[in-house]
Amino acid sequence: MRLLPLAAPALLAALFATPAPVAAQTLTPVSQSLPPAALDCVRDTAPAAVRARIADSATAEDDAVFDAAQAELVPLIAACTTRFAVPEEKRDVYAVFGTSSVLLPELADRLRTAGLDPLIADRASGAGPSAEPALSEEAVKAMITRVVDAYEQASPGKLDEKHAALLGLYIGNLASYWALRSVLAKETVA
Repeated sequence: MRLLPLAAPALLAALFATPAPVAAQTLTPVSQSLPPAALDCVRDTAPAAVRARIADSATAEDDAVFDAAQAELVPLIAACTTRFAVPEEKRDVYAVFGTSSVLLPELADRLRTAGLDPLIADRASGAGPSAEPALSEEAVKAMITRVVDAYEQASPGKLDEKHAALLGLYIGNLASYWALRSVLAKETVA
């Protein structure tokens, strides 16, 4: 399973008992906030086929699949960066966020197709626009527990290994999406 660089690796490590590739990261806001249109630009301009390939690449074990999908997204990220004059110091975070913003709704659709309501994860996770970014290992473990408990209450026995992998990817991306969006939307002095 392919993870975005800031996609809460501790979450997936806890969920699948695999070692975390990177420690949970602290994100620091930089000087200029980005408007909502800039935050939604990559997601809103990515064609459906590109969005689907990004989602496919997130679970691919072949680096070539991931690299090819990312290569399709890079020009869209660059166009949005230019269109909204994303400051140099925010471009790396914006690029990761752009991928996350494309991936999140695609994963939500796949959860729905699998018979799992993504709103259960959204509500139970505690992630969102007014929440503090939750990328610490403790916060992510608590998020996993809340989400798994919520699904078990809503649909006992439905969360098998196949669904857990998809849900784990969704939860990791959900945490990453809101943490990155929070950083990009805040205006602080660097």
